[in-house]
Amino acid sequence: MSLPRRALCGAADIKGWSSRLVPEQMRAQQSLVDVVHAACREAGLPEEILQNSGDGVLIIPPSDIDETRVIPDLIRGMTMALRQENRLLSEAARIRLRLALTSGMVTPGPAGFGGGTVIECFRLLDSKPAKAALEDYPSADLAVIVSDYLYRDVIRHGFRDLRADSFWATRSEIPEKDFIADAWLYVSDRKGGPGPSEPCPRCG
Repeated sequence: MSLPRRALCGAADIKGWSSRLVPEQMRAQQSLVDVVHAACREAGLPEEILQNSGDGVLIIPPSDIDETRVIPDLIRGMTMALRQENRLLSEAARIRLRLALTSGMVTPGPAGFGGGTVIECFRLLDSKPAKAALEDYPSADLAVIVSDYLYRDVIRHGFRDLRADSFWATRSEIPEKDFIADAWLYVSDRKGGPGPSEPCPRCG
């Protein structure tokens, strides 16, 4: 039996997946996997760390990674891969992703990873601020929400090319699931949305 371990935990899903026709859903799923695989390669991560979940994926890297390198490279790699994927697609077919990141104890199980950290990651992904970010920033292909712990432990120190001032504080709440947490948001392109000094109207 595999033992629990401390790890970076990421979850990504597709905006508007359920509103697509079935063939378009299949195409979007393939795009998601291709984009995340490309981002993993950019970050030096093995592609087999992915666990599929319908319109999304769970990303659990090895525990011995350098988060100060992997996190910036993963976000940059996902942004670049999305730009390439969308280059020849119509607006209706465009792939836009949400990515949630946190870290903590994860537990391998018969059907994949579980534990409080995985639950927190999916709660962040499903929260109103993460969903609202892509509505309020129409030019962004990627919205990233990170736990307060991960922001303060890694991102705020400005490692590599990921600037802490590109993130803004928010509060993630899902009352029906008894979830509330401080978090931080980032979008890949702010064009057409609130500026850095302006509040995001629906992001919490």
